[in-house]
Amino acid sequence: MTAAAFVLGHLAVLAALAATAGIAGALFLQRMPALCSGERWVLAPSLGLAVLGHLFGLLGLLGLLGRPAVLVTVLAIHVAGRRQWRTFLLALVQRSPARRPATLQDRTWALSAASGALLLTPLFLLALYPPSAFDETLYHLPYAHAFAATGKLPFLPELRYPVFPQLAETLSAALLLAAGDVSTHFVALLAILLTGGVLAAWAGTGLEAPRGGHPAAFASAVAASLAAALWLGHPIVVYLGTTGYLEPLLALFVTAACWCVAWWRATGERTALVLAALFGASAADLKYFGLFFLAALAAAVLCLPSPPQADANPAWSRARWRAAATFLAVAAVFLLPWYGRILALTGNPLFPFLPQLFGENAWTVAIPGAPAISAHSPTWGESASGYLRRLLGLPWDVVFRRERVGELPPFSPLVVMAVPLIAVAVLRDRRTRALAALGAAWCLLLPLLPGDARYLVPVLPLFALVIAAGLADRLPDRLLARMRRGRALALLILLISSPAWLYAGYRMTRLGRLPTTPDQRDAHLRRQLPVYATVERLNRELAAGERTYLLYAEEMRYHLRGEVVGDWFGPDNYTEVGPLLADPRALAHRLRAIGVDYLLIGKTRGDLPPRDQETASAWQERFTLLHEDPAAALFAVRGEAH
Repeated sequence: MTAAAFVLGHLAVLAALAATAGIAGALFLQRMPALCSGERWVLAPSLGLAVLGHLFGLLGLLGLLGRPAVLVTVLAIHVAGRRQWRTFLLALVQRSPARRPATLQDRTWALSAASGALLLTPLFLLALYPPSAFDETLYHLPYAHAFAATGKLPFLPELRYPVFPQLAETLSAALLLAAGDVSTHFVALLAILLTGGVLAAWAGTGLEAPRGGHPAAFASAVAASLAAALWLGHPIVVYLGTTGYLEPLLALFVTAACWCVAWWRATGERTALVLAALFGASAADLKYFGLFFLAALAAAVLCLPSPPQADANPAWSRARWRAAATFLAVAAVFLLPWYGRILALTGNPLFPFLPQLFGENAWTVAIPGAPAISAHSPTWGESASGYLRRLLGLPWDVVFRRERVGELPPFSPLVVMAVPLIAVAVLRDRRTRALAALGAAWCLLLPLLPGDARYLVPVLPLFALVIAAGLADRLPDRLLARMRRGRALALLILLISSPAWLYAGYRMTRLGRLPTTPDQRDAHLRRQLPVYATVERLNRELAAGERTYLLYAEEMRYHLRGEVVGDWFGPDNYTEVGPLLADPRALAHRLRAIGVDYLLIGKTRGDLPPRDQETASAWQERFTLLHEDPAAALFAVRGEAH
């Protein structure tokens, strides 16, 4: 396959995913005539991603998640959406500048579209590189591969987490069936772009604009463009949006759910409340963290101050309890298949967590890196002090001390420096207070979790919206007027998004030439993943039914064919098998007892076999060395179980 065919083919897959999501979402929005076209165009595909995830999940629960069922589902969506296609095409023609004079809104959206297309090019190219992110190859893609191979949603005991909320992985499984593993990156790519679109639409429409006075910051074209640029300007967003991580989709669903709650409060539109519940439940169906946001949104529906309509209609306020019940009932419909499945398989709806409530299991995990605020910690004062240090140091760590937060790409320093604008916006504009409070509440939990910058990403869009509102509200009217003409605004957007541009260029330089053939792909993975050379060697040796134990190289699970076991958690984990390296006979006995034929040891994150003469002789008796390089060693297991 030529490079041009590779790129264009995957561009067609991305367009097909966006179109299918858009039509699926539009079918749900057809009863909302009050929704203007700009809002509908960004909300429909966002909703469509959630709908597709639930549909493919249902196919998996029925054992039908195969290529025929996926293709029939997609075709049925487009056939049912004939009317939406016609409306979409007519709207494109009507919005053409050739048919009418361009307005300020047209120029603003054209500028945003041009900027988005320019930014999309490096993002799209980055998404075409083979999967190599740690969690992506550790369990996200193995989930999707297992779903696609079996057509079901099986319990996978050999993985770090045998079962989880897996809405995103069902989307990846469908794309894996249709176009290969590279295409699974398009879920995250589409999610970050749609999140930018939701922010722009939310800031541009001003659903809660104050009565009279200065034009609302939320309703300005400036705030719309700034909000999207502040979100897309983070290098970490570029990285996550071009790999197989879940945080981009989680951020999209959380942002869309918050938008729908604000929309419901401003208009009383019941359908907006239903959409908020659907988005909130979909966030929880992606990741357990989504349960926090779902609970916060339910509390917002029940407890936030009444909207202006309540002044003239006291009955509206009395209906809050009914609204909260509706929200929770809709959310329960979309939560039940995923969490009911987890409960049925494990007896614990939050498996493998909370063993104190649901009993111990082989995958029970302590939270590494979290401060120990408990009875056995030195003192409460010391623990509280450590918590405060982690909390207050978070803005600095995500930019400059990234080794403390997972060593992922940095957040934008421009956005971190704009954090004081959050306080300004909260003090001056009541519309941003709830968003800032939700983001702050999530940040208060982060020091109690493992140090990982990804966990902050779901609330980044909310902070972007608050900062954009505060900044646009504080700009002098003369400067605001000049920015609305386009040139000054374009320069500001370019400045704000420059960290992402610079990072995208840096990353493409580090990754090298885009691999478009199998040989180029293997060469690329050998450069990015040093253990991959050993995996290639083993893939040539493996016969049907043979099993491999990956010791200290669990992230290579997706790239290794055949049955694979070995991780820090679960049965026969590293804490049990690793110490046996000093006793080759016991190790061989243990491995043979669980049906292992090959042992692959990563050299960078664990102990290696002892090199003394006696142990070396025992290794030669029980293991055959097949391959060794600076990154890994590969052995065939010769010992027999007794």
